[in-house]
Order: sequence, then C-alpha cells, then structure tokens
Amino acid sequence: MDTIYDAIERTKRKGDSVGLSSKTTKRLRGQQRSTTNMAESCPVAVRMNAEPNGSCSIEPSDPVLALLTKLVDDQKKLSDKLDSMQSDMVTREERIMSKIEEKLDLTKISLKQDITEVNNNLQSQIDTISNEVNSLKSSISLCKIVIKNISESDNENCVAKVNELVKAGLKLDDIKTVTAKRIPKRQGSKYPGIIVAEVSEADRLEIFKRKSSLKQSPTYSNIYINDFISNESQKMNTNLQTVLRAVGKQNDFNLVNGRILPKTVRQSDGTRP
Repeated sequence: MDTIYDAIERTKRKGDSVGLSSKTTKRLRGQQRSTTNMAESCPVAVRMNAEPNGSCSIEPSDPVLALLTKLVDDQKKLSDKLDSMQSDMVTREERIMSKIEEKLDLTKISLKQDITEVNNNLQSQIDTISNEVNSLKSSISLCKIVIKNISESDNENCVAKVNELVKAGLKLDDIKTVTAKRIPKRQGSKYPGIIVAEVSEADRLEIFKRKSSLKQSPTYSNIYINDFISNESQKMNTNLQTVLRAVGKQNDFNLVNGRILPKTVRQSDGTRP
C-alpha cells in the first residue's frame, strides 16, 4: 500500500512532466513571454522569482498535493503531541510513585514504632506476671517455724536475730530467713514472746536436722525450734491430750504435729507428716 510520501512524489513528478511539455510549446510560440508569464503558464504554478541566481520557488496548487502535505504535517504534529503527552504522563507517574513510596515509608516507620511499643508493653506485663507468679510460688513453698526463748530488745530486728541464730548456733551459712516477727508474750509470763519465721522448705529441713546441736551451745542451749502450729491445730492437740489423759496413756504417747506417736519414736530429723 502506497504511503503518503509516495503519493507526494508521484504528484511532484506529474507536475514536472506537465511543466516540461508546456515549456516546449511555449518555445514554439516564440519564447517571448516575460518571466511572470512563464510562471503563470506552469500547471503547478511555478513562479520564477526575480533573483540574481535565477532560482525559483515551487508552491503546490494541486488540491490533492496540498491535502497530502497537510495530512503529513498534521500527522507530525499529532506524533509530537503524543510524545509530549507520553513524556508528561511518565513524569506524573514518577511523581505519584515517589509520593506513594514516601507515604509508605512513613507508614512503615509509624507501624514499626507502634509494634515496638506494643511489644514493650506486653513484655512489661509478662515480666510483672512472672514476678507475681514467682512470688506466689515462693510464698506457697515457705514454711513457718517457731523459735522460743530468743531475748527481746527495743527496736529489735527479728530477721537479723534469726539469721544470727542459724549462722552462729546451727552453723548454717547459706540459709536466709524470709520474714520474722515476734508474738507478744502472755501477760505475766517470764519467757520472751516467741518468734515466727518463714523459711523455704529446703532450709526448714536443714534447720531441723541441726537444731539438736543447740543443746551443746552455751549461748543457745535454751533455744527451741518447732513447726508453727495454727490455732486449729493447737485446739486439736489439746483435745487429743485430754483424750490421752482420760485413758491414762499420756505418759506412753506424744503429740507431734497433730499425730499421736509412741514415745519410743523420736522425730529428731524434723520430718513433716
């Protein structure tokens, strides 16, 4: 299929052929027309400009040629416009993508900060709960012991007194008392109030294994260490002692931690029932 440029070339060649035939006819008629008349005789309106070098300019007067030329120009303008639009679209696209990436980066930073804050809060809550659980476990596993005949003093530190007894009297260096408080003595009693201390189960076993050694200590020979007995247990022991006395067996049995044991069985190791 012929292109627009091929059509233009054919039109130009046709004009040149017609012009050559006209010129031959003019020469036969005497070649007496002026330069202006010669220009007017050209079918394609070839006008000879009055220039020293005798050059001429060709202006197409054929409607088809003019239309084709216009189409070519319009096509070029359209192509240029499309190129310009494409370039503008690329520029806008790059600008939009740049803004989107900037927004995404800001969003990522914000989300990262929020996630970090949430993680820190969760970790703090986990640590708090863990400490509470450990504290609860420790309190559950603590054992209460009763220490009798430790001398009283003003503004005394019961924990320090118990630790000193354990270290100096029982020769146990690694045992630490958790809590300790003195129970006020009964009115008119000549003995100091007892001290109720809390220690771990493992430390209790070590203390009860060594408590018999206090008898050989000149400083702590009158100190006694026993398990703490609640009011309910004390009432039960009292009732059991009453029963033993009623049957006349109070000299044959002992009450140990709520149990009736023959006096031949000794609980020197401090094991709990």
